[in-house]
Amino acid sequence: MITALNLGPWEACGNLIRTKREADGSGGFLVAEVPANTGHTTEKALVMAAAPEMLALLRNLIDIEGPQPGNSEWGDKARAVIAQATEEQA
Repeated sequence: MITALNLGPWEACGNLIRTKREADGSGGFLVAEVPANTGHTTEKALVMAAAPEMLALLRNLIDIEGPQPGNSEWGDKARAVIAQATEEQA
């Protein structure tokens, strides 16, 4: 389950996604690579690098808002995206 992993912070470096480098030189470990011949590699890497923060934001928004009668469509969509990303039940 994704929640058990230590995700992020990540950064994009060209077509590579890596753990953020710290001032002391630690970090910078490869997380993923976007194949260079797929087009828009830097843009894809930037989105992938932001994924841990986006997942955390979605979870926080759902926690803050809670059940909202009449406005549950966005919450259902957010829960479905979280489930897709984490293999959890929506």
